[in-house]
Amino acid sequence: MRLPLGPELRDLLGEGEEGHHKLRELLDEYHPKEAAEILNCLEPDEITQAMSLLPIQMERDMFAYFEPSLQEQIMLGSSRSRVQALLAGLPSDERAEFLEGLDDTVRQQLMPLLAREARSDLMRRDRFGDEQVGSIMSTEFCVLSEELTMPRALEELRRQAPSKETIYYSYAVDRSGKLKGFLSLRDMIMADRRLTVGDVMKCELVSVRATAHQEEAARLIREYDLLALPVLDEEDHMVGIVTHDDAVDIIDEAYSEDVRMRAGITSVEDAPEGYLASTVFEHFRGRVPWLAFLAVSFLIVAMIIKSYEETIHKADLAVAFLPLLLATGANVGGQASALILRALAVHALSHDQLPRVLWKELRVGMCLGTVLAGVAFGLTWLFATLAPTTSFDFRQSIGIATAIGVHVVTVAVVGAVVPLVISRLKVQPEVFSVPALNFLSDTVGTLIYLFCIWLLVLRGR
Repeated sequence: MRLPLGPELRDLLGEGEEGHHKLRELLDEYHPKEAAEILNCLEPDEITQAMSLLPIQMERDMFAYFEPSLQEQIMLGSSRSRVQALLAGLPSDERAEFLEGLDDTVRQQLMPLLAREARSDLMRRDRFGDEQVGSIMSTEFCVLSEELTMPRALEELRRQAPSKETIYYSYAVDRSGKLKGFLSLRDMIMADRRLTVGDVMKCELVSVRATAHQEEAARLIREYDLLALPVLDEEDHMVGIVTHDDAVDIIDEAYSEDVRMRAGITSVEDAPEGYLASTVFEHFRGRVPWLAFLAVSFLIVAMIIKSYEETIHKADLAVAFLPLLLATGANVGGQASALILRALAVHALSHDQLPRVLWKELRVGMCLGTVLAGVAFGLTWLFATLAPTTSFDFRQSIGIATAIGVHVVTVAVVGAVVPLVISRLKVQPEVFSVPALNFLSDTVGTLIYLFCIWLLVLRGR
C-alpha cells in the first residue's frame, strides 16, 4: 500500500469537510503508529490541525507515537475541552510521563484541566524516585468482588473496561485494599457460571513493592511470563500494575544505559530522537571523563616501561609483541567482565559465590592462557622468519609466550572479580568495571610482560 505524501495530505486539509472526512478514513486504515508516521511528513502546525479533525479515540491512540515536543504543541494547539478529553483518555503512566517531560510553565497550564483523581495520582507518583516502580506503574486496573458470579463479574468487567489500561487480569482485594487474588479473562470465560470470583481466582500471588527498582518488576514479569504485575505499598495494599509493555521499555532502557556505561559514556541520553538530536558538546561531555582517566593512567604504564628501559633496549622482539599482550588482555578481561555483569543483572550470581567464580575463571584462564601462549610462540617464529632484519630468539619467544599466558590468567580472574567487588560496594558495576579493568589490564599486563622478559631472557644471560 502506497503511503500518502505531504502534498496529498495538505490538499485534504484544504478541501473542507469532504477533505477532512477523506483524511479521517485514510488514517483509520493504518495502525496508530503508522498513521502518526504519515502525519510526520507535515509541518507541526499542520499536524496539530489534522489531529484536531480526528475522533478523540483515534487522536489518543496516535498521540503516544509523536515526539515529546510535538505532543506539547498538539496540546497547546487544541481546545480546552479536547485537551481535557485527551488527558483523561491517556493511560495514567503515559499521562504522568508526558506531563513530567513538559516545561514547568506548560505543565502548570495543563494541571487544572486534569480530573481530581488524575491530580492525586500524580501527587502519589511524586513520592517515588525515577528508578522506582511507583513512578511508572499504572493505577488503572480492574477490581472485582470475591462474591460476584462469573456472569456478573463479566458484566462488571465490561463496565470498567473503557477506563482501564488492560482487562486481561482482574484483581480481588478486601475492604482495606489488600490483594487477595487475581484471575484472567480466560479464567472467567471458561469457568462454570455458578462459580464466584473467589472460587476461580488464583491466590499464588507474584507482586512487587512500589519502592522496588523498576528492573525488579521487569525481571518478575519475564520470569513468570505475566501480562501485568500487581504493585503493593508497604502495607500490602494494591496501588497499581506494571504491564508487559512497561517491562519491555524498562529492559530496553536498561540495555541502552548498560551500553553507554560499558563504553564509558556518562551523560548522553538515549532519547527517542537519539544520536543526531544530541549536540556535539553533549557527546563530548559524556565521552571525555573516562577517556581522560585512561589517558592519565597511561602515565603509570609509561613509568613501568621507563623502569625497564634496559630490558626493552636488549629485547627488540619483545617490544614488537607488547601490543599483542595489551589487546589480548583487554579482550579476555572484557569477556569475563561481560559474563559476570550479565549474571549480576539477571540475578543469576551473588556475592557469596565469589570463591566459585574465582576457581572457575582461574581454570578458564589457564586453558585460554595455554592456547594463546602457544599462538604467541608461533607468531614470534613467523615474525622472525618474515622480517629480514630480525632473527629468531628462542629465549625471547619463551618469555613472550610465558608473559602472555600469565597475563591472560590474571585478567580472566580480575575481569570476573572487579564487577563483583564494585557491586558489593553498592556502586553500579557497569559504570566502573570497564574503565577499572582497562586500567588494571594495561598496567599489570605491562608489568608482568616486562618482568617476564627480564627474568627469562636477560637475567639468565
